[in-house]
Amino acid sequence: MKSELYGLVGRSHTASGAELNEDINSPLEIANCELWLDASNGPMTAAYADPTNGQTVTTWQDASGNSRHATIAAGTPTMSTTGGYNGRPGVQIGANCRMETPAFVTTGYGNAITMFIVSKEAASLHSSLKIKASINTANFWVGNIGTTGARDITINGLTGFGGVSGVTPSVGGIDYVSVSASAVRITTDGFAALASSSASSDSTTITAGSVPFTNGKVTIGGLAGSATFDWPGAISEILVFSRALSTAELRRVYNYLSAKYGKRTLSLLGNSLISGSSSTGGATQIPSASGTNIASRLMASSIATTLRIRNDAYPGRTGAQILSESPNFSGVWGDGSGSIALVWEGTNTLSTFNSVNNTFESLRRICLTRKQFGRTVLVGTVLLRGDTGNDAKNAAMTAKLNAMLRANYSQFADGIVDFAADSRLSDYNNATYFAADKAHLNDTGYQVVADLIVAAVSPLL
Repeated sequence: MKSELYGLVGRSHTASGAELNEDINSPLEIANCELWLDASNGPMTAAYADPTNGQTVTTWQDASGNSRHATIAAGTPTMSTTGGYNGRPGVQIGANCRMETPAFVTTGYGNAITMFIVSKEAASLHSSLKIKASINTANFWVGNIGTTGARDITINGLTGFGGVSGVTPSVGGIDYVSVSASAVRITTDGFAALASSSASSDSTTITAGSVPFTNGKVTIGGLAGSATFDWPGAISEILVFSRALSTAELRRVYNYLSAKYGKRTLSLLGNSLISGSSSTGGATQIPSASGTNIASRLMASSIATTLRIRNDAYPGRTGAQILSESPNFSGVWGDGSGSIALVWEGTNTLSTFNSVNNTFESLRRICLTRKQFGRTVLVGTVLLRGDTGNDAKNAAMTAKLNAMLRANYSQFADGIVDFAADSRLSDYNNATYFAADKAHLNDTGYQVVADLIVAAVSPLL
């Protein structure tokens, strides 16, 4: 097996595992697709011609076969051939502008619905909130919630569920909401995959409601009579299904959209060494652009223009916990060709189980799990820590684990980031790089780690 070495970064050419879920070539392969608006082939001018860049989109044709075409309700939506998500086509929605479908969301859906939205906000409004999908007596709609609004995705009018609040917004992405009378699953830009009626990850809460579905339409861009809710950007695609899709179905549609729009992600899997401070806590947390953590450094690095940074790490996490969370963990969801996973754990597993072999095996299995979902996988060597109460024993176990990782990584990962080989990170008593607890890093130390990750990832892009 050929192996190449880039400084402290080893990379082997190993084949990725097969996808665990069957791919689809069209969302119509998933039953009960009620609406499919695709900016790459659906928008039409008043003369029923394909619009050129900047032309008015009079009709947005429904590709589901149900003829629920969206038409102008207010303002002037225009075609943007490259202004949609990731440089793809999008229908540009401006101030006081919206499009509407015929009414079709009915009680026949059994109080369940799934909606996918591919969008891109205007860069100048990146701090505004992103999508509102509301089911009530009038509309099921997509729009901004105002620059000072408190909600990103809101679900109303469902038996058993009310509002969903507090999801952190992002600029552009592939989002979905899937709701039934027994479960709510939400992801905003792939950052959360919830399946609970009392979920709290990402500060998201779900409260009880009592209003069932009533006949409604999809309104894109704003809410009639309320300019505050105008959508500030472009919409590339909308899919609506008249039921709550299964986990496998959600993944298939999400992966289809990810591949179509070239979404690429760097997922950081591990513990508090990654998450640091100013993170939200909990699995599938959203990365913070500030604070003492790796994600904030990477978001300010050269690779951030190519890769979306995901912080799939939180304090106290062991390898066993990462493995047990994998089925519902967003890190296993496809994010387009070229997505990368960095696995950097080991220190908590060593401290918890005092077993080098157990720790190595958990890291091996985590890496293989990510490879099964088509990720390029990098594994990191483990830093010494000075807070274990038996530092000499921990040092011996850490050295043995790192030797095993260096000798065997090519059997389960595509590369290794040898953090432990960097002299700046070798002494936990060095306050230039380490925090006072002698286990975590300070800002300078996190910058060193981020630089090593950038050096590892850059050849893969």
